[in-house]
Amino acid sequence: MNPYNTCLYTIKSKTQLDEVARDGTSFAFTINMPWAGAKAEFEKAKQAGEEYIALFSDAAQTDKIYHLGIVASIEVDKTTRIEFSKIMPVENEIWKSDLVKLSGGNISKNFIRPYSLCRTPDFSSFPPLPAGVASIGITKTYDFVTVPEVKEYVDGLKAIQPKMRAEHYRILQAHYQMPGHTANAKELAEAAAISDGYYRVNLLYGGLGHMFCDATGFVPDLRPDDSARWWAVWSVGHSTKDHGFLWQMRSQVVEALETLRWVKALISEETYRKKEQEETVKSLASTETERQTRLAVAPSHPAALQVLRTEFQRNPDVVASVLFRAQGRCELCETSAPFLRVSDGSAYLEIHHIVSLSKGGEDTLRNAVSLCPNCHREVHYGKERDRHNQSLQRIAEKSGSR
Repeated sequence: MNPYNTCLYTIKSKTQLDEVARDGTSFAFTINMPWAGAKAEFEKAKQAGEEYIALFSDAAQTDKIYHLGIVASIEVDKTTRIEFSKIMPVENEIWKSDLVKLSGGNISKNFIRPYSLCRTPDFSSFPPLPAGVASIGITKTYDFVTVPEVKEYVDGLKAIQPKMRAEHYRILQAHYQMPGHTANAKELAEAAAISDGYYRVNLLYGGLGHMFCDATGFVPDLRPDDSARWWAVWSVGHSTKDHGFLWQMRSQVVEALETLRWVKALISEETYRKKEQEETVKSLASTETERQTRLAVAPSHPAALQVLRTEFQRNPDVVASVLFRAQGRCELCETSAPFLRVSDGSAYLEIHHIVSLSKGGEDTLRNAVSLCPNCHREVHYGKERDRHNQSLQRIAEKSGSR
């Protein structure tokens, strides 16, 4: 969305606009006068290839701006019919009196007319709506006091699944894939390929939260003005100086999405291997009948998981020097390499760092040895791994300082 530099201010029931925003529908109303000025500004925006937006106050209490939308059309005769689309909540604290009229001056707090032409405000210059829980430096965090459990999220997502659009899935999946499951609306719009940008993401993300609450009966914490932050169903919000307003997906939502298999799980390789070993130990402790019962209903093809693995850019001269030092023999069991590489016919040995690189170990000759695959597994997972690593340390140290 690319808003034009002027906009339309008007009023509408906040409750009705909440429903329109949630459902993603449009609406229109008629003003009993020919509003030529609005028509002229709308046409200017079209010629500029930009969006003419509307800002809405609650008809029952007009002091704040609660929603914004796109003016889809304006038809002027003896009356003026205006159609609005893409209605969404405004997440910044903007007062009606902050708006600057095209005719000059700010809109008065006591302004009673239901419409006006204004300059489009810079939304980023207004603070997020207040509801604070924590404050660290320049960053404010917005969170719920009570958060649903993982099972409640799983059940709730299943309940609203028939109403979800493809865009909803893409946003959740893109958010999950973000580093730390954290992103702002613009980043999500790009990652999820949402054509109307962050405005549309705000609408869809909040609307999905509203659907969840309607389906589950979950009642979100309210702002001081009794309006709800529907996006907070899915995320903790962080107001930052350099990265805009960030959504950090709740851990319960992350686990729920993984449970539903709507995303490919992102776990560390270490965590995955540990979990795999624990499950194997449990299976070994089961009876044969219990195992056969589970196997009878188990899927024949395993689920695909994305496993996070940190790789270190190792020094090729260290690798080569350690392999030359070994002369084709494992430096622990002292037997020849079990086979030759298909690539170049060299002896297949693996480089082992005695103090692992992930724990701060050096990539040097005095911390690396050549091992056969079997011994390499043993020094990582065997009962005698500590004793073996001590022996390997003495071997490596003989090679010199590097």
